[in-house]
Amino acid sequence: MRYGNFDGLRTQLRTWQTRAAASRVSAPLRGPAVPAAELPEGKGLRVQLGEEVVAVFRCNGTTYAVQDRCPHAGASLAEGVVDEMELICPAHGYRFCLRTGRGITDPTLRLKVYPVRREQDAFVVESPPE
Repeated sequence: MRYGNFDGLRTQLRTWQTRAAASRVSAPLRGPAVPAAELPEGKGLRVQLGEEVVAVFRCNGTTYAVQDRCPHAGASLAEGVVDEMELICPAHGYRFCLRTGRGITDPTLRLKVYPVRREQDAFVVESPPE
């Protein structure tokens, strides 16, 4: 490329950026299908999603999935209790919103939230969009 050929340089940079962005895009991870009968209302279930462990709950007929480890104490949230739309950590009673992951007891804490899809008579947890 010649010195001073700025249009050619811009075109080349855009091509490299497009290729780099395309190489970073990957298909979302899918967890195993959880039969609806295995997920009773208000109870938690641990699901493996790639290298991450996710806690899945059914509350008021809707299924939610959040990271399994409490950001405060490291306890398994799948063993926690659901009270209305709040998940209560079994270790220290910290509360989190199931829908948003927002910490209610401590607003500086937040849970990672995962999308859940219904497929026939089962639930599938997917990795969240980046």
